[in-house]
Amino acid sequence: MKRIKGYTLIEILVAAGILSVFILTVFLMFRQLTNSYRVGEWKASRQKEIQILLATLKEDLEKANSAYIIRSSGEASLVAPQINININTLAFNQLETGNKKLDSSTANQPVAYFAIIKSAVEASAYSELTSGKWQGCSLVLTARRLTYQRTGDFNRHTTVPVALPGAIFTAPDSGVAVGGMFEPNTSNDFFTRVEDVNSLSFFLIEDGDKRALKIVVECVLLKNGLPASNFTESTVARLMRDTKVTPAAM
Repeated sequence: MKRIKGYTLIEILVAAGILSVFILTVFLMFRQLTNSYRVGEWKASRQKEIQILLATLKEDLEKANSAYIIRSSGEASLVAPQINININTLAFNQLETGNKKLDSSTANQPVAYFAIIKSAVEASAYSELTSGKWQGCSLVLTARRLTYQRTGDFNRHTTVPVALPGAIFTAPDSGVAVGGMFEPNTSNDFFTRVEDVNSLSFFLIEDGDKRALKIVVECVLLKNGLPASNFTESTVARLMRDTKVTPAAM
């Protein structure tokens, strides 16, 4: 009668060890692939959101201006005060080679304020006053969240998501009101927020009498408080000839 040979304890332990290593390897590979997928999904999503924000900001900066009245003579008169593109000094670089950037913090950090204003037309013997149209634009960085807003609601513009800094002017002294010299333009209000924004920089580009602003946004994905992935997006806005850029303490 033949004896049935079994496995020794050592053989069982070796086999179990090999199986454990195999399972652990598969698990680690699966976790790495899952993390890579999540990072890729995050990057694609955030890039799309930032690109939409920057495209809108670029278009609006290129329309930024002060308030004017077109006189019956055809001349344009500036309505006080002159409204500039106001940029936080911490984020503003006078030269393209600058290295200043506004890093995100838990506090509300105003970044930029300006206005888009359609001129009013003076009353004449043949027509009544044609009111101008006003929209205020604001960019604010808070707790790794970048908020951009364009609105014809002056109260909202000066309070959301943070109060308008006291030294910044984005509306004519005559005010913004229905039936006034300048009325609110609410036809195309815009509001967006993007998470995971780590820093923001503006660079003034000058070429003779031509000027532009380059905006650079850095996004960082944090995992357990440490950077897991990052990317930067940028755009360049060409400014109107009479529009000035002013660094301001905010």
